Amino acid sequence: MGKTLIAIAAAAALLPAGARAGAYEDGAKLDIAYLATDILAASLCKNIQFGDEAQVAKHIFAASLILGNKGVTAAYLAATKKNIDQMETVGREVWCADAIAAAKRRESDLLTEVPQ
Repeated sequence: MGKTLIAIAAAAALLPAGARAGAYEDGAKLDIAYLATDILAASLCKNIQFGDEAQVAKHIFAASLILGNKGVTAAYLAATKKNIDQMETVGREVWCADAIAAAKRRESDLLTEVPQ
């Protein structure tokens, strides 16, 4: 997802501001939501390791080209709040299992499971 988002961000940067709306913004917000989930999971879930800062910087840079710094911050905080609300509803262990499964499905470059 990271390489694809950077390519999209590069293409979107060449477009006028009005043309960046829609799918590009939705994709950038989704990438930031995945980033927020992965960071929270690495912080709270057992046997999870977070990727390096270079990977995080790549995602934030690409999204900031499309959303701007305030847009990235707003998307990150909204996703973090949503994750915390979900965790309060289903419990931490269930949320962690779901977050890990989702990261595996999307082949996240940010989150890896550490053998016990």
